[in-house]
Amino acid sequence: MDGANKWQSFRFVTIPMMMPVLLTVIFIRLMDALRVVDEVFMLTSGGPGTATQLVGIYIWRVVFPKTDYGYGAAMSLVVLYFTIVLSWLLYIALSRIGKRE
Repeated sequence: MDGANKWQSFRFVTIPMMMPVLLTVIFIRLMDALRVVDEVFMLTSGGPGTATQLVGIYIWRVVFPKTDYGYGAAMSLVVLYFTIVLSWLLYIALSRIGKRE
């Protein structure tokens, strides 16, 4: 710390100390962004046409009006696996940033 300016202090001390909190916040926001359904459905119902149709709304339209539960469950598992892989890659990338000197 002796002789370090504000930027070096922020980069080498503050950011590594905040990395666990940043990882948690980013993971929660990522999972929240991938499962958004209610806001879009209440505002636009996935329309006009299919302009704002997200994966969650598509799964909802397959499961409830068409009653295709197997296909909807399979799509939900694909979204779950995609979220897990994306979170894992994000964890690796951010942990490397936190360990840099």
